Amino acid sequence: MTGSPAKGVLPHSQSLVRLWKKYQMSNIPLILNRAVKRLRTEGPIRTLDVAAYHLGELGYDWWYGTRTCGYVTLNELGLNQGHGHDYAPVEADSLRKIISNLNLTPGKDIFIDYGSGMGRALIAAASWPFRTVIGVELSAQLNEIAERNIAKVRKTLKCADVQVITANAMTYMPPPETTVFFFFNPFMGEVLSAVLENIHQSLLSAPRPITLIYEPPRGQTRTMLDELDWMARQKIYRTRLGRDVFIYNAK
Repeated sequence: MTGSPAKGVLPHSQSLVRLWKKYQMSNIPLILNRAVKRLRTEGPIRTLDVAAYHLGELGYDWWYGTRTCGYVTLNELGLNQGHGHDYAPVEADSLRKIISNLNLTPGKDIFIDYGSGMGRALIAAASWPFRTVIGVELSAQLNEIAERNIAKVRKTLKCADVQVITANAMTYMPPPETTVFFFFNPFMGEVLSAVLENIHQSLLSAPRPITLIYEPPRGQTRTMLDELDWMARQKIYRTRLGRDVFIYNAK
């Protein structure tokens, strides 16, 4: 599933307008504020392109009856601000393009998304024949939404084993066969440090090639990963929304 959604039965119980009201109304002030700012700084053409992207993402949710759009704060989820970040949807098309350029073996590689939220990255990753796709998320509320989303599109996925795990990323140990790790700016500081150390210990106990896909906070040019002596940055991918995604491999 690398292009437009395949034709299927539309969810008659929902309409595009209703979906917008249900999942996006609370975000309209934020969306409008960003649109005005972008219009001033980047001009009308770029603003229209970004608007078209967001409409396409909303259209995906409408077509499949999923819920992945919108923004959810940690406070709304009853979580401590700490070193975590609010939920925001990943650019699924960009992630699929990044994955398509990796050297993957169908049925062998395992993909983990830390801070998997409503499951958009899991669905994007599962459009490739990974052996397993795993989402690690602290919020049980978001995981319930993710599980429903995955169930609605499961027949379109190429990975049959998609798991959603409610766990603290700091204490979660990845399966020793995991080869692709994805971070859409889910947390920072001591949480990120602990997760990276868990990955390092996994690599020491089971040496293997691994790839780490990391989207840092906007505008950040160096990350904690650049300071690790066991990781090396390979490339930077620029997404449609102008965000930089860093690709690392184990040395």
